[in-house]
Amino acid sequence: MFKVNYNNYLFNSIKRKMKNINNKKENSFKNLRIMVLSIIILIFLAISNTGAFTPIETITLDKTAIYKVCTCGGVCCTSTQYCESNVCKPKKEIGYGCANDYECLTGNCLGGTCKAGDACDTNADCASEKYCGADNTCHGKKPNGEACNANYQCSSNNCYKNTICEKEGFCGEDADCKAGEYCGNDTNCHTKKDNDEICTNDNECKNRCIEGKCKEPTCGDDVCTDLEYCENNECKPKKAPREACTGNEACVSNFCVHEICRTEATYCGDGFCDTGESISSCPDDCGECSEGDTKTCTAQNGCEGTQTCTDAKWSDCTTNLKKCENETCIPETGKCAEEVKADKKAQADSLMQQAQEAVTSGDYETAREKAGDAKEIYEDIGDVNSLSDINSILGNIENLDKNIFEKILGAILSPAGILIIILIILIIILFFAFKFLSNPAKISIKVNPDHIPANGKTSADIIVRILNKIGKETGAKEDIIVELTSGSGEIKPDRVTILKGKSVEKSQVTSSTTPEIVDITGNCEGLTEGKAKVTFTSVSARFCMHCGAKLLAEGEPCPRCGKLPPSGTDTKVCQNADCGEIIPKQARYCRKCGAAQP
Repeated sequence: MFKVNYNNYLFNSIKRKMKNINNKKENSFKNLRIMVLSIIILIFLAISNTGAFTPIETITLDKTAIYKVCTCGGVCCTSTQYCESNVCKPKKEIGYGCANDYECLTGNCLGGTCKAGDACDTNADCASEKYCGADNTCHGKKPNGEACNANYQCSSNNCYKNTICEKEGFCGEDADCKAGEYCGNDTNCHTKKDNDEICTNDNECKNRCIEGKCKEPTCGDDVCTDLEYCENNECKPKKAPREACTGNEACVSNFCVHEICRTEATYCGDGFCDTGESISSCPDDCGECSEGDTKTCTAQNGCEGTQTCTDAKWSDCTTNLKKCENETCIPETGKCAEEVKADKKAQADSLMQQAQEAVTSGDYETAREKAGDAKEIYEDIGDVNSLSDINSILGNIENLDKNIFEKILGAILSPAGILIIILIILIIILFFAFKFLSNPAKISIKVNPDHIPANGKTSADIIVRILNKIGKETGAKEDIIVELTSGSGEIKPDRVTILKGKSVEKSQVTSSTTPEIVDITGNCEGLTEGKAKVTFTSVSARFCMHCGAKLLAEGEPCPRCGKLPPSGTDTKVCQNADCGEIIPKQARYCRKCGAAQP
């Protein structure tokens, strides 16, 4: 027991001495010598004491717990150790906690734990040429042509449709390109071509590819396929059965029946009562009667009624008549004969009373009108006594009117009367002539200048005037809005307002890039439309030989790079097989077709 305790005492004493040595930061050679001496003493004591005592308990020493003293930098540590606080410690295996990569045998401390050398949680854990896979392992990025499901898996950073690695900017179909572009055979997106440029397929053109050139499609060019038809100068897909149509050519089946595409012509049972079918021959389609037909019938009150065919069936008998006591039928809102006669007699008596009052007041015209209406009613109902009274009143009115007429005629035929009549006629004529001539009647359109380059930029003024019936400029009676339209180019503004009292307003038309003669039309409800023409003249396309930009005019500085065309006697041929233009040797782009040069 004493020997064991003595050994322990000696061991602890050596450890304290080593700690003091470290604290005093003595040189590395002395530390190494003391550590080797300590180990030799421990081995000697262990051998000499093996037979001298019986151990109380077995002591197991952890070899990894014995650390070497080292300098910063680990010059004395092995490849399986790392230096920490000037002590060599064994590197840790996978699964042990760590703070730095050098603490792990694999050299990969990930998330505070030693992991395999290619282990990862995110792409940032891998080298730039690798990515972190679903198995949390770094894999080399894939070349073009290999399967993928994300961009970061590819060296090109382009996983096309999340299926295969392709080059940057790759396209497989037109839908992969921006609006106004198409996917070429080189799997790159290109700007759609203007009219008259060479083409092989429709998708290359802004319009259609016809006979190897981009053109505006027309039905006359035979551009419609067997599955298309021509409508409003445009090829459209033929329609399926049950779709609306205007003719057989619009249907895939070539049967347009009742403005609906069908798989065959008319037949009994198709839901339409067609020519050649009747109620008797095809009741399934035509029913028991024709829609809207009517026939007379006897209603429940005994008066004549009507039946109407609705949804191919006869309706119930209805009537708007009622039956009087004398067995006659009259409209429901009407009155029987006795009621009508009594009402008319009361009406005529009232008119005769009004006629007598008009005579007393001297209003003979009203008296004659009322008495005449009363006479007609008395004659209609056969009231003889009342007719005698009304005729007496009419006779008195005639005598009074005769005297008044003679006086008026004399005044009119006098010189003063004739002069007044002439003046009145002249005033009326002048009034209607002024009203007729001063009212706006039509629109005048003029374009200045009427010829501009077809470069998509040059503009011309559109002068809109309001004219009267004889073509003279006249002011608007109220604000007038004129709608301006053109067959090509762009009008801004396309609606001008001529204010009340004004007669003229302006707009502008900007040319298109297509040489053509364009109609400019002005419309306003109630006025005759005005028209004018403007010509977009041809402009030869030229490209900058420095940067490839389109030039506004040949010989002028480039609008993009500001450089003038290169000069020199050395030349070369444009590499575009369809061009062949002779260009200066230092040109980077063809001045004719714009193609890049090597």
